[in-house]
Amino acid sequence: MRNKAKAVQEVLGYSMKPKGVRRCFYNVYSFLLYHDPKALFQMLDYRESLPEQDKPRESYFVFRYMLQLLKKRHPYHVTTLCSGAQEAK
Repeated sequence: MRNKAKAVQEVLGYSMKPKGVRRCFYNVYSFLLYHDPKALFQMLDYRESLPEQDKPRESYFVFRYMLQLLKKRHPYHVTTLCSGAQEAK
């Protein structure tokens, strides 16, 4: 979960607890699955293009990419999908 929390911190500037990060990940994934399949397929292509040495940190890179897509394509949904987040100090 630390990798995903780091992705949230870098992309959104939020500090989240592990439970909130997990919920945010599933909310973002579900949103892309049901409302933006094109972005979901972009994420899957990105995942396949990761070099072998980045596979151990795959969850970080993939979630960071998902958040970037969401922030770019659906900026108003970011706060709703990742509720419970607090701005980092």
